[in-house]
Amino acid sequence: MITTREYRGIRLGGWVALALALALAGCATRAEGDAVYMKQHRASIALTQVVLVAELENPAVVDMLYDSETALNMACKPLQEAAYRKLTKEPVDPVLKLQAYGALDSCDAKAREIEDLLWRIDPQTAGHYLDNPLVSVRAPQ
Repeated sequence: MITTREYRGIRLGGWVALALALALAGCATRAEGDAVYMKQHRASIALTQVVLVAELENPAVVDMLYDSETALNMACKPLQEAAYRKLTKEPVDPVLKLQAYGALDSCDAKAREIEDLLWRIDPQTAGHYLDNPLVSVRAPQ
């Protein structure tokens, strides 16, 4: 059911409120979305590599790393879905765009948290994947 919302003292019908929210979601630049996507993707790649090393050298942290991976995927799910659709040339509907925009801050924060964790657990592997410009991560086109 579409409800009435209020924006700056103006009562808006549900469809108008949705249209306004979608328009405001477009205020985030594509560059901002690409940057967050790339950060979470790079963190995910580094996390995978740290897990592989930890399984052999530091098994005590493996469960924590898997939990961190799950938390990253949950925080970034709408952004990942939108990126997947762009990469596969599928349409990205406006609701998913809005969800992806809404996930930018939490996804960015979780990616930073993962980066910090990886630096503490395995600085050598983390450094190779997080700081190396040769490790290519392309943003969706």
